[in-house]
Amino acid sequence: RRFLTRSFSLPPDRVRLITNALDLPSASPKVVKRRQIVYMPRKNAEDSSIVLNLLNNSELASSWSVKPIINLSHEKVIELMQESLIFLAFGFPEGFGLPVAEAMACGCAVIGYDGLGGRELFHHADQYPGLAYSIQYGDWYAFIEAIRLVDYNLSMFESELLSNLQMLSNFIREKYCYSAMKADVQSALSILS
Repeated sequence: RRFLTRSFSLPPDRVRLITNALDLPSASPKVVKRRQIVYMPRKNAEDSSIVLNLLNNSELASSWSVKPIINLSHEKVIELMQESLIFLAFGFPEGFGLPVAEAMACGCAVIGYDGLGGRELFHHADQYPGLAYSIQYGDWYAFIEAIRLVDYNLSMFESELLSNLQMLSNFIREKYCYSAMKADVQSALSILS
């Protein structure tokens, strides 16, 4: 919306932003979170490989399991995210940042690239400190530092961390739902009449 109104001088009242709806079960199930990190290796594979090598050579390797998301159905991806504590985001560039949004909605702390399009998601997470760490593209060691912070917060403030993950999940699920998308589409169509 900002791009269209600024770049092409379109009147702001003639440009509408349509909310992306997440395709998730209506309520997040109460799942026991594992000390598990998930990521999508097809997104900037070289970066993910470097970060995982750094992780494997750190003291964190013994206390976290890592699972790649490869060739899984959408339902299995959601199940894996719901049982995991951390999602590493390597997508850059991204449009909306769907993997980041789904991870937050599934109760994961997110560490990684906002992909430009996912900046708003990281901004939403700012109201829940310690749950989202936006990493500058190519700053591989910053991933490890952020994992250390989540690890520390988990060991020192587990119940608060898990509660905040649930609150962020609820916020994302409410913001990016089908009723919000429907309302935005109806608003956009109203300017045509």
